[in-house]
Formats: sequence, C-alpha cells, structure tokens
Amino acid sequence: MQLVICGMHRSGTSLVASVLRESGLDIGEVDYGPGLGQPRGHFEDLDFNDLHEAILAAFGRSCFTADEATLGKVDSAFEAQARALVAARADRPFWGFKAPRTCLFLELWDRLLPQARYLFLYRHPVDVALSLWRRNIDFEVRRDPWLAFRSWEL
Repeated sequence: MQLVICGMHRSGTSLVASVLRESGLDIGEVDYGPGLGQPRGHFEDLDFNDLHEAILAAFGRSCFTADEATLGKVDSAFEAQARALVAARADRPFWGFKAPRTCLFLELWDRLLPQARYLFLYRHPVDVALSLWRRNIDFEVRRDPWLAFRSWEL
C-alpha cells in the first residue's frame, strides 16, 4: 500500500511525515536537512520532489507560479520517470512520500498508484501566506506576496 501526503507548503506536512516515518512508514530517501522554519528537516522524498520540480521547470513555472494551463500536464518522458520511481519501490509493502508539489500532479499519481491512499493536510490560506512571508526565503513570494494565496488556491 502507498500513502501520499499532500498539502500546501507550511501546512504541517513535514510534521506529519516525520511522525509517520517514526511509526514505520517507509518514506524513502529524504531531506534537505534542517532549514529555516524546519529545524527537524522537511521529510520529503528527494526523488519525487526533483521530478515535480523538473516538470514545473519544463513549463517555466515553479510551485508558486503554476497555473491552470500547466496543472496536471505531464509529458511521456516525465511520466516514465514517475513510473520508474514507483517501480523502484514496488517491493516495499508499506511506503509513501511527502512532496507538497504533489497536489499539482494528482492525476498522474492517481493513474500510477491506483491503490494509493492520500492524506491531504489543510491550513487556512491566510496562515499559509503569513508563514511564507515570515520565513521570507521564497524569492517569488517576496517579489509578489499574492503568489502565496494564488498558489494555495490552485
């Protein structure tokens, strides 16, 4: 069984992923290590995160600038990479991943992981925006603070 942890940045996904990892969920090769606003780490599977970033970059977008036109659009080369990620974990009885950008690619993951369970975390958009602004490390959000709300809405 697979568990996919989804939620907007700054919504508690790292906390939940860390608890699930401590409870025995295999969440793969994780992390960037501790960082501003994440003293214990992000608990993101780097393979999934890198794939999502590459898909967005192919459109000239980021998680903050993605739009309806790019939502869910994944070309065959990226889908093949996603299939390889799933295949590499196929022998694990209970695994999952946390990557906030997953919310932008739910159609892809639902196709590739039809038996997966999803855990969606919700945090009010004002709280998300305030947390992003306080953290102050996302260039795009510093340049256009309303991106925090637009990306939450998407």
